[in-house]
Amino acid sequence: IIVLHRGYLDGVPGCKRADLRNASLKGLSAPNAKLHNALLSGADMTGAAFVRGDFSGSDMFGAVLRRANLAGCNFFRADLRGTKFTGARLGGADFREADMRVDMSDAVLDKSNFSRANMSHSNLEGASLRNSNLSEAELVAVNLSGADLEGANLELARMKNAVMAGTNLKGASLRGADLEGAVLRNVDVSVCDMKGARLDNCRVFLGIRELKDELKLKVQRH
Repeated sequence: IIVLHRGYLDGVPGCKRADLRNASLKGLSAPNAKLHNALLSGADMTGAAFVRGDFSGSDMFGAVLRRANLAGCNFFRADLRGTKFTGARLGGADFREADMRVDMSDAVLDKSNFSRANMSHSNLEGASLRNSNLSEAELVAVNLSGADLEGANLELARMKNAVMAGTNLKGASLRGADLEGAVLRNVDVSVCDMKGARLDNCRVFLGIRELKDELKLKVQRH
């Protein structure tokens, strides 16, 4: 099917678009697979290995990729709504402008690119996003509790009502980010750059103590 799909992309007569909707691809190893614009909604790829695969523009609505090795994969503008990436390895992946709203809890996403992706209401609890690019991403009501965002770029990200408890923001840049209504609990905001960030109704807790508005203003100017 993957070979026929490659032919379809190349315009080879007789080849057709890959239709793997609801297919079981558990444990499949297909590095460098070319599945651009493929139909993969509901597919079960638990534990599969698609290292450096191309899923750009693909329909992966509700697919299951738990514990899959997807390092370096291309998901540019893919439909990933409802997809489960729990515990997956996705270092260096490209999620630019993808429609996500996914479960990426405990996933490894270091050095990945989420620029302008729609990640609103996603679960990234415990995920590693070190040195990742989330600039201008939609992160409304996202759960980043326990996530590692060291060195990440969150400039101009829209993070209204985001939840960050015990999140590592060391060296991260949140310049101009919109954190209206966000909740930050036991997060060291002194180690990141929040210059120009919007903090209206943002609640910052250190232990059981909530930072007062004048202290939050100092953080914003830091």
